[in-house]
Amino acid sequence: MAKQIMFKAQNESLRAYLRGKRSFKFFGVTLTIQHAHDNEYQVLLPDLCEIFRLQDCGSGDVRLYVV
Repeated sequence: MAKQIMFKAQNESLRAYLRGKRSFKFFGVTLTIQHAHDNEYQVLLPDLCEIFRLQDCGSGDVRLYVV
């Protein structure tokens, strides 16, 4: 069950990033996308714990990796 939730959170964060949103609600929890450095962005829980990172490679190509 936890793997499914994490997979859905990753998909929703990619969708939100590509739509230009910096925060979104997922199962009642607000996740925030924050600039880390260069072309990387952190996806943060409300207590500011990073759960994964997005890397914008340009031309709509975004990579996601778990921290």
